[in-house]
Amino acid sequence: MLPWMKPGSKQPDDTATVASSATAAWPAEVAADPSSIVAAPSAQLRADALTRWLAGDPPRPEVEQLLHALQDRDRGAARVLRERLAAASSHEQAQLALAALTARAQELVAKPTLTSQDAVEIDALLQPYAPAQWPEALTAARQAITERLHAQTELQALVRAAQAALADWRAAVRAAGSAPLAQAQAEHVALAERQQQLQAQVDQIAAQAEWPAMPPRLRAQWQAAAAEAFAAWQLQQADLARAVAALADSAAELPQHRGWAAEVRAHRAPAPAPVAEAAPDASGPPAARPDNGNHVAEAKLTIDFLERALAEGHLKAAQRHADKLRALLSVAERSFPAALTGRVQAAVAQTQQLAEWQRWRTDQLREELCVKAEALRDQPLAPRAQADALRQLRDEWKALDQTGAANGVLWQRFDAACTTAHAPVEAHVAKEREQMAQAEAARRALIDELRAWHAAQAGTDPATTDWRAVAHALDGFADRWRHGGHLPEKRFTKLQADWR
Repeated sequence: MLPWMKPGSKQPDDTATVASSATAAWPAEVAADPSSIVAAPSAQLRADALTRWLAGDPPRPEVEQLLHALQDRDRGAARVLRERLAAASSHEQAQLALAALTARAQELVAKPTLTSQDAVEIDALLQPYAPAQWPEALTAARQAITERLHAQTELQALVRAAQAALADWRAAVRAAGSAPLAQAQAEHVALAERQQQLQAQVDQIAAQAEWPAMPPRLRAQWQAAAAEAFAAWQLQQADLARAVAALADSAAELPQHRGWAAEVRAHRAPAPAPVAEAAPDASGPPAARPDNGNHVAEAKLTIDFLERALAEGHLKAAQRHADKLRALLSVAERSFPAALTGRVQAAVAQTQQLAEWQRWRTDQLREELCVKAEALRDQPLAPRAQADALRQLRDEWKALDQTGAANGVLWQRFDAACTTAHAPVEAHVAKEREQMAQAEAARRALIDELRAWHAAQAGTDPATTDWRAVAHALDGFADRWRHGGHLPEKRFTKLQADWR
């Protein structure tokens, strides 16, 4: 008889005995042998062996084969293997997605017209992935996008500074155009130096790698302003050279600038010969000649008003004073001093230039309004927002009309775009009116139904009335009234009084 079979002896634990003996016989290293994991005599030993085997990062097919062998034997080990496969699948999907995002980011880096919206788009796609997961190529591409956007910001600041410098220089050129000839010659030396600096700045901006990525409107406005300013400068410079040549050569052509031409004429005119005092005519007093002193005084006063209006930017007042000066010149130009004639002609020319500039700028603004109206026509907003946007565009157009009549072609284009863009709003309003009419008719019908029901209930005996059914019917009426549809406040208040 075995010792543990004697009376009073404790029976040994067969499972513990087998496990301890199996542990003693189990090899220490089985990581590279999936068959040993399958053959492990206990779950604990299998889990330890499985952990060491997975630490070696086995290929996916071997993990799938081991899962197929263990899924009916050991649920815990099968769960570990499934989690490993799921993690591997997730990692592979992430790698594929990151590879696609890398290609997309590299495309954006090479895109000539990269915008901040592109960066926002790629950042939204990268949000599920931590930066540590990004491949090096993706990190480099995203950094390149950031650098390009930073360069665009710096370029926009450079363009704004250049626009301000160009505007100041253009104002100085205009002032030189209204100055006397000698002063204009002196000012043109400094203006020529500034023009060379601005031209270099324009060339520098155009040579920037991020210049094509600037907003098209900004590029067009900058290029148009620079081209117009330099063209006006060249015309004025050529006219000044013509005036200087005309001073030196009496046969040379006069400048187009009226003030400078008047100075040249005064310079060329011979000194008047002294006139001997005539003896009084016995036949009577000489005929009276017209005195133009009042015209000169009026012109001096008007030119002061005109120059002040130009300095303050009041174009309408300036045009009114310029018209008055033109009339005075046509009547008494010969009696005006040369300096006054030069001032008048320069101020009138500056007024005309300012009016032409305003017409050009107004046409540009009207062109922008046409583009906005066409955008609303092609991609409508929500009906209420669409109506507000169209109303604002028409108000802006009316405000521009105060500066002068619009071009007929632009007006037809703008009006056609606004009319087409307003069609969805009109359809929405018509639909709302139809729905409100239906809601009002339904509510009136409900009121009539309630009155008929109330009249039918009035003849019943309260003792035999089913008050629960009455309450249920009233709740039904109230629910139908609450869901009767939207009505304007005034009409709803009137119906509400009848309902109550």
